[in-house]
Amino acid sequence: MKAAVRYTLPAVSAIVGALIGVGLYSLIQPQEVPAVIEAPLPVKNAEDLQSEIVRAIRRAEPAVVQIADGRKDGLPEWYRFGRANDFRELPSGCGSGFLIRRDGYLVTGFHTVMGMDNICVITSDGKKYPARFAGADPVAGLAVLKISGRRNFPVLHFSDPGERQAGQHCIALGAPFKFSRTATVGVISCLPKSGNSIHVLERCIQTDAVINPGNSGGPLLNIRGEVLGISNFLLSPANGNTGMNFALASELTRAIAEELILNGFIQRPWLGIIAEPMDRQELQKRKLDSGILVRAVAKHSPAEDSLEPGDVIVRAGGRKLYSAYDLQHGILQLGPGRNLELQVWRKNRMLSGMLRLQVSPKNWFLQMKTGDSALLTAL
Repeated sequence: MKAAVRYTLPAVSAIVGALIGVGLYSLIQPQEVPAVIEAPLPVKNAEDLQSEIVRAIRRAEPAVVQIADGRKDGLPEWYRFGRANDFRELPSGCGSGFLIRRDGYLVTGFHTVMGMDNICVITSDGKKYPARFAGADPVAGLAVLKISGRRNFPVLHFSDPGERQAGQHCIALGAPFKFSRTATVGVISCLPKSGNSIHVLERCIQTDAVINPGNSGGPLLNIRGEVLGISNFLLSPANGNTGMNFALASELTRAIAEELILNGFIQRPWLGIIAEPMDRQELQKRKLDSGILVRAVAKHSPAEDSLEPGDVIVRAGGRKLYSAYDLQHGILQLGPGRNLELQVWRKNRMLSGMLRLQVSPKNWFLQMKTGDSALLTAL
């Protein structure tokens, strides 16, 4: 019979310590981790992608146009451009557009042509065409122009919105700072979603493809050369490009363009003013912390008897206004025939009043002589 093995307390402690030491050693040693990151794109595939982007640009370029004021020549002066809350609208007087019908209809940004009396369209072959204003929707920021002189203009086709995905490559074409035929490449950063406070219609695609002044109205394309959206504005708190650029989605662009071609305007609730944001210094002079400036009032509009140029609208429907888009959103929420309560600062006095919204008449803003500032919003 074998004798029982007895361990003294020091021996037991040594064994337990050794076991713990082995366990800790195994924990701190590098462990093999299964690969979860995809292998780098093979050179051949990368070259294929590059070739697809080049082909898409070449395919789309003939339908992309430059928009210019026929009265102006050369590069514009450096201008202040933007809108409240650091969203930079691209300035009027120089911009881009793209043809969507072979008979010469094209879309561009509303701010691109706002204030122009003599619109000139320059096609990819350098030819200049006088353009007729076919219609605009200030709320969406879109305008449709018509040029003549050819029977078969090259056109772009709209993409299927169901195929969009975040991370897909995209291409912005346009004429930034009047340098025509410029392309930038990026990805779709974010798909349209509600509640983002970026656009009153909440149908914008975010991209890091660079959009600069003059790109406004140009197309944002997929790598097949189809239109994902129309370049609209950028987020630029430092007066530079931060990689947050936005395009109005293709499905909304197409629907509005078709309605403008058919009827010449979009029926929206109407106040009848042209307004612009105010900077902090302007507000402080009036001892205000919010408000938008009324630049012009339309004749025979709901605002004609209640507002005047120089007024500061501080509140609408009880809510403070930090941009014209805050007021625009409130107007769209109410609709025609509804009353809108306004609080207005005028000549060191605070006034209150109620206005009844109407249906907007066709292209009412064309009669407003306000200059060609990209800061202006038609309401």
